[in-house]
Formats: sequence, structure tokens, C-alpha cells
Amino acid sequence: MATKGTAAAAYPSAARISDSPCYLQYSASLKCLEEFGSDKSKCQDHFDVYKECKKKEVSCEFHILVARVSTFSAYICIYIF
Repeated sequence: MATKGTAAAAYPSAARISDSPCYLQYSASLKCLEEFGSDKSKCQDHFDVYKECKKKEVSCEFHILVARVSTFSAYICIYIF
């Protein structure tokens, strides 16, 4: 039997999704799925927008890590979102 603390540790990213710059795109994708159910093709535009947002987010995280939080990289990432 899993305890409350174990469940939280098993899914650490679920607690942070609302902190993501792509949270609005994520929410729109889920809302579309709820509205159209099994017809995922009607939500493809939402999926594509979310996917592009996540690419930018990951790219920013990488540039900041590599540049050791250089001013230029941080500025570009803020500008993108």
C-alpha cells in the first residue's frame, strides 16, 4: 500500500506542471481532449502548439545550464515566453 508521501515522490513533475511556461498550452490540450473524447485529430493544433512550447522551454533550460546563467541566454528565454 502506497503512502501519501510515496505517491508524491513517484510523480514529482506532476506537482510542477503548473509552474511551466507551457501550462496554458498543456491545459488547452487537455480541455480539447475532454471536449472531443476519442477524436484526437481535432486536437492536433493544440498538441502542436504545446510541443513547440516544450521545445522552447527545454532549449532555454539547456542554454541557461550551459551558459551558467549568462545574461544573454536568460534574456532570450524570457523573450521567447
